[in-house]
Amino acid sequence: MASAVLRGYEPGELEQTHAVRMLGGVFHGCVSLEAAGGFGRTAVDPRRSWEWIIDSPDVLPGVGEVRAAG
Repeated sequence: MASAVLRGYEPGELEQTHAVRMLGGVFHGCVSLEAAGGFGRTAVDPRRSWEWIIDSPDVLPGVGEVRAAG
């Protein structure tokens, strides 16, 4: 699944491996924190954070370099 998400960024094989691992860590971390009630400590809705996470690859520094490396 994560590879399909990254397809539009055209990462090279090495960058794709790193990116898939990063996404797996983010997904696992968010699910684990949500299940443990870790997001209930602030007034920010966890869904808004999730939307920010999903949108962030488009605005993070270095994404253009990843595309060029592919």
